[in-house]
Amino acid sequence: MGSVEVLGGLGPVFSTREFVLAAGVRPSSASRALGELAAAGRVEKIRRGTWRNWCVAWPSASDLLVAIGPVSHHWTPQWEAELEAAYGGAVRRICGLTALGMAGAALICRPEVSVAGEIAFDTGAFGFASWRESRESLLVGAAQLTEHTWVSMPARAVLECAQWPHRSHRWEEYVGRMLAYRLEVCSPDEVADAAGALGWRAGLRRISSLAQGLAESPAGQALGFDVDWQWAELGSAAARGDDWIHLAPLRRTGGPTRVAHQDTARMVNWAADPGAVAAAVST
Repeated sequence: MGSVEVLGGLGPVFSTREFVLAAGVRPSSASRALGELAAAGRVEKIRRGTWRNWCVAWPSASDLLVAIGPVSHHWTPQWEAELEAAYGGAVRRICGLTALGMAGAALICRPEVSVAGEIAFDTGAFGFASWRESRESLLVGAAQLTEHTWVSMPARAVLECAQWPHRSHRWEEYVGRMLAYRLEVCSPDEVADAAGALGWRAGLRRISSLAQGLAESPAGQALGFDVDWQWAELGSAAARGDDWIHLAPLRRTGGPTRVAHQDTARMVNWAADPGAVAAAVST
């Protein structure tokens, strides 16, 4: 089979490995063939190991979207093609900060995607942050975009940022800004319902601690923060048997772990005092 014929059987975005398998050639031969195809204008290198296939058209959005929803305008057929190339036909959920941004929060992050634990994938070429979770929880609190792609609803997006802070860099600033200026993409009750459905209490304690810390800090009051107190009541106390948790990952400096503030009611350690977090939220 010729190289051009091979392209006809691949998607609009494909990996070098997919070309190797489809053509039945060695990686070195595939690299030469792809170089020749690129010179002929039939493919274009997107990034290392990833190619745009100009012999195949992008599918239209209307053909792919299951339904038009509030976040559909953030999704594109091009992105879907990359997701297909990375995860194949596996069901996946756009999650965390990415889903929070799609819901309307102002932030910049790399795409975060969750898949069921047994799914095999290769996302190195695409720059996705990929997380594994149980098949039972994968689609809880999520909305469907396409046959294989779902997205966390705003309440779950807020909660999962707080539940897994090591995945969502600077989550306390992004969610803190949402709370401080009442730019909510969801209500406290919706987040509480999501936590109940998923069994996630640590995220509620972090959100609750963050809300109270920002509202009561002199810096937050001077900056005119207007936090709805219902957020502080989400997880206002740790339960018996709960461990101490950190608001955000503590930075490793080689010295002793630094805790600048302790929320003893919720058993949440802060690496920076509430005034410093309030200052970061306001910028």
